[in-house]
Amino acid sequence: MKILLRQLRDHYLVSRILLILFGPLKYVCTKMSMWITWHVRANGVTIAAQDYSVSFPRNIGLMYSSIMYWQGMDAYEPSTWRVIRAGTGRAAAFLDVGSNIGLYAVMAAKAKPDLLVDVFEPVPSLAAGNRKFHESNALSAERVHEVAVSDTVGTAKLSIPRYEGGAE
Repeated sequence: MKILLRQLRDHYLVSRILLILFGPLKYVCTKMSMWITWHVRANGVTIAAQDYSVSFPRNIGLMYSSIMYWQGMDAYEPSTWRVIRAGTGRAAAFLDVGSNIGLYAVMAAKAKPDLLVDVFEPVPSLAAGNRKFHESNALSAERVHEVAVSDTVGTAKLSIPRYEGGAE
């Protein structure tokens, strides 16, 4: 029976009929999948990679956790993560400057447990989320420094944009 079905699907007319029937269905399913990815939030989840996992505490990193939940660990800025992962391969330390919730710092620490990781985030609410994110991944929150990093000493005004629906 399986052989007959395989032969039928390769037949020109059967193939044309299946394309006509399933083409629109594939289009709708693809659109639904994208909608789900961007609108159904994965709040408080743990996402597994090949050799480690990352736990997102409740209400921290919803954009990151959602896209990674639906599309995998490599879904968010895959090129950036590939460069960081390759660079930390032989490194002893990793500095994450302007770290937001510390996504790359946590991923680097989880991927290479002996890596010394320090993060710098001047925005108090983001630094607090960063500490929670580190703690939920069994990493030291003491390595989260609530300061800005610059090549000059002094003070500066920090402008923080607000995005509609953005929790971070």
